Amino acid sequence: MAIDPVRLGAGIREFREMRKLSRPQVAERLGITESYLSLLESGKRGISTPNLNKLADVLQVPAAVIMFKGTTDDGTGGKELTALMRQIRRLIDTLLAAEAVCS
Repeated sequence: MAIDPVRLGAGIREFREMRKLSRPQVAERLGITESYLSLLESGKRGISTPNLNKLADVLQVPAAVIMFKGTTDDGTGGKELTALMRQIRRLIDTLLAAEAVCS
């Protein structure tokens, strides 16, 4: 299992949009520039642990869930881990869809 910066950035963008927050709003709350947030969302920059934790607070999503959205199966975990990751990913997507309907 590895972190893919592009997947991580897409997950950050997905959570931001789900919360109906603009880039300027999130950037201001994190104390970073809007352009840096754009680079994070496009996978061109990484995020520090302190900023990940702040971002999780702003987006009201556990940091572990944000990180999981950025994971990719690199084949080192075996078939069981790959199957488990697929199930967890589907569960997260289902929960996000349900929350979007409720908000």
